[in-house]
Amino acid sequence: GEGTEGEEKDEPFPLTPIQASYLAGRAEGLPLGGVATHYYHEYDRTPPAGDPEADLERLERAWARLVAHHPMLRMTVDERGSQRILPVAGAPVRIDVTDLRSASADEAERALADLRHELSHRCRSTGAWPLFAIHAAFLPDGPTRLHVGVDVLCTDMAGWMLLMRQWGELVEDPDRELPTPSTTFAAVQRSRAEDPRWAERRRRDRKHWAG
Repeated sequence: GEGTEGEEKDEPFPLTPIQASYLAGRAEGLPLGGVATHYYHEYDRTPPAGDPEADLERLERAWARLVAHHPMLRMTVDERGSQRILPVAGAPVRIDVTDLRSASADEAERALADLRHELSHRCRSTGAWPLFAIHAAFLPDGPTRLHVGVDVLCTDMAGWMLLMRQWGELVEDPDRELPTPSTTFAAVQRSRAEDPRWAERRRRDRKHWAG
């Protein structure tokens, strides 16, 4: 979901049915439950001028721009199943680092496997921000490996692709202006919750599945 850089109303708004199903799937007692649905990918990046620390600062600043721009990167879900958007000031961005530059090839391989297992299987509390994780590993031969995971409660595949593209654009050009969307996901959900046509649709759906 996209939004404008700035503040979003700190008011709860409802989940979509697919979000609700993702939330229910986290419950340990359900068959095949106890897992989070999320996108996870690893990217190897060659730091410009061979300076991984400076490159990581650029990556971190660019991701912070995205968190400020897209309210759904600042979302949490409370125990009642309602979404909330944190203010920008309440969502500081930090990318953690594992420095493997002095590790042997075998040591680096084991450390990366451990990172992959940990980050690709995370089931974070939905009430605690953030519902994404970015971890960087400085590799022995020069590149930086970025481990990136975003909970699908926050976005969909189109949104994930947009985030990855805009992240790269902001790393290359920190002053780039991102396009301002005409609305926000929260505004759409609040509107649907108050729309009698959507209320009737929900009533028909419940009747269908109850039968």
